[in-house]
Amino acid sequence: MDRPERVTAALEYYRQTVQPERQLPELASAQSAVFEIPSQPLLYLHGRNDGCLHPMLADVAAEHLSPPSRVQLVDDAGHFLHLERPAQVNRLVVDFLTES
Repeated sequence: MDRPERVTAALEYYRQTVQPERQLPELASAQSAVFEIPSQPLLYLHGRNDGCLHPMLADVAAEHLSPPSRVQLVDDAGHFLHLERPAQVNRLVVDFLTES
């Protein structure tokens, strides 16, 4: 985030997610779905060292999911776990998608 406009873009995502008055009425259906549990199986990955969203959110997510959905904390990874541990994240995704 080396330029102010990048900081603004990053923050705007969160502002519009949690502040309904900033949401666009024509996107109400899609925006409300952010807080719904998807009907398809879900793999929730969370970096154990995430400094933005506390890892205890993974426990909260696990309470709302049923098999075959699951939650996996990724050790030695923060908020951008797919960049910090790409091989591990890729393996977790592939394994989840190919399980029978």
